[in-house]
Amino acid sequence: MHPLVADIASCFPVHPIPNARDAIIDTYMVEHLHKILGGKPWPNLTPVECRHCSDGFTFLTPIGLHYYLPAYMTAEVVDAEEADVVIDSLIGLLQRARFYRDDRYLDFWRLLTDDQLTVIGRWLDHYETAYDFNDCTQSEVATARTWLKTVSDSPRLQNGG
Repeated sequence: MHPLVADIASCFPVHPIPNARDAIIDTYMVEHLHKILGGKPWPNLTPVECRHCSDGFTFLTPIGLHYYLPAYMTAEVVDAEEADVVIDSLIGLLQRARFYRDDRYLDFWRLLTDDQLTVIGRWLDHYETAYDFNDCTQSEVATARTWLKTVSDSPRLQNGG
C-alpha cells in the first residue's frame, strides 16, 4: 500500500457511513451518486467509481464531501489513469473553486481535523510532484496551498469554531 494511502486511511474514519440523504443533495441529477456512493464505505470505492462520481463534488453535502474526500484522494494515488478527471475535481475543491456555494463549502472545511488537513497537504505534495505541470496548474496548486493554510491557521473556520 502506498504510504500516502495508508495515511489517508488512518486520518479519515470509515464509520459511521452517512446515509445517502445526509451525504447527497436532493436533486434530480444525482441518481448515479445514490447508486454508486449511497451507503457505501469510502475505502470500497474504486478509481473508476470515483471518476463516475467526479461531478459529485458539487452535489455532495458537507458531510458527504468530508466522508468521500478520502476515496477521491486515494483513487488518484492508486490509479490516476482510471481516476482521470477526479484530479481536476480535487484541485478545484482544494482551491475554493467558484462553483462551490460558500456556505456549504465552508461547512465542509469546518468538519476537517488538523490531521485531515495535514494529509490533504501531503496529497497536494504528491500531486505536485507526480505530474508535469504548466504554469496554470502550478498556480492552481499555489492557490490550493494558500487556501489550505488559511483553513489550518483559522481557529474560527476550523471545526465550527
